[in-house]
This record gives sequence, C-alpha cells and structure tokens, in this order.
Amino acid sequence: MSLAQQYKLLEFINSMLTVQRVEKPKVFLQFAGIFDASDTGEFEASLKDCEQIDQDEW
Repeated sequence: MSLAQQYKLLEFINSMLTVQRVEKPKVFLQFAGIFDASDTGEFEASLKDCEQIDQDEW
C-alpha cells in the first residue's frame, strides 16, 4: 500500500474506534422519581438472585 493509502486506512480505523456519545432516551424520563427507596430495594434484591448461575441447571 502506498503511504497515502496507509494514512487513509489509519484515519478510517481511528474513526471506527472513537466512542460515540449516546443520548439518554427521553422516554424514560417520564418514570423519573416514581420509585421510592423500598421499591428500588426490592428491585435490587430480585436482581441479586439473577447474578448467580447454577452450573448444575444446564
């Protein structure tokens, strides 16, 4: 590859590696603040059960 082609390829690779900022979906803002601390505690507790994998189940 020529030097110009190498630079073009490098620019392309760098453009693919850049992290793009993702905007938060505005749809979820309607739910902001509707859960109190006890609700979020229940959600956390139920998700804790999902974190462990039972190897014998498979």
